[in-house]
Amino acid sequence: MIRFALALGLSLFSALATAELPTPGHFPGGVALVPINTDSARFNDKPLWVDEGIAIVPLPLSLSAGTHQVNTPAGAVAFTIDGRSYPEQRIRLNNPKMVTPDPDHLKRIRAESAEQRAWYEQRSDFTPRLPMVLPIRGPITGAFGRKRFFNDQPRAPHSGVDIAAPTGTQIFSPTDGVVLGIGDYYFNGKTVFVDHGRGLISMFCHLSDFAVSPGQRLVQGELLGYVGATGRATGPHLHWSVSLSNVRVEPALFAPELADLNP
Repeated sequence: MIRFALALGLSLFSALATAELPTPGHFPGGVALVPINTDSARFNDKPLWVDEGIAIVPLPLSLSAGTHQVNTPAGAVAFTIDGRSYPEQRIRLNNPKMVTPDPDHLKRIRAESAEQRAWYEQRSDFTPRLPMVLPIRGPITGAFGRKRFFNDQPRAPHSGVDIAAPTGTQIFSPTDGVVLGIGDYYFNGKTVFVDHGRGLISMFCHLSDFAVSPGQRLVQGELLGYVGATGRATGPHLHWSVSLSNVRVEPALFAPELADLNP
């Protein structure tokens, strides 16, 4: 297994300016834009990215519809979200250990999960550059939020978007950032984590090879790796997750070009 860790001096990106905010999506898996009167706020006890009086609130897929609140030093600010129904996706895998791992593999998976959570929990002071651009182009083979079944066994909802492309296709950084770490994981295969600032993290997995190293600064459109089928994959594709404050959210809210890709 390949693993790298680093201590980042992320003030290098402090001068980056926001081109715009993400597209609002007041539904589970979306992002709420909530006006507040302070420059700090929290939701579900997690610090939020606040931009000129707007709190950017990541909404977990498990969140129920209804009224919720952002907590600020000046008091709570209420907002509402709608319900959303996500379709099912049923996947057939030839290797049963990719559905139900044996005890030795479970030990590895738990260690890898802890390592990946640490990447998702990073929160840097520089401001994301939005909108994001597409890391690759191709048909969408796995939409965000789908209820997944592997060999008819229910598993966690799909936390990113799958874009199919031939092995070796170049993958580009959707926006500026710093490479937090890279690894070769049981389920995700060869993976890159990129910090875009303010708790906004991208994960790219199932790569065939890397083109970056930990600590490397990236600009939008810079090469970071190549499409593959490593880990739990039925064919070559890129799985791209977008996470804000350690909550996986709909990538299309940050990269409007995703709407141009055919499912």
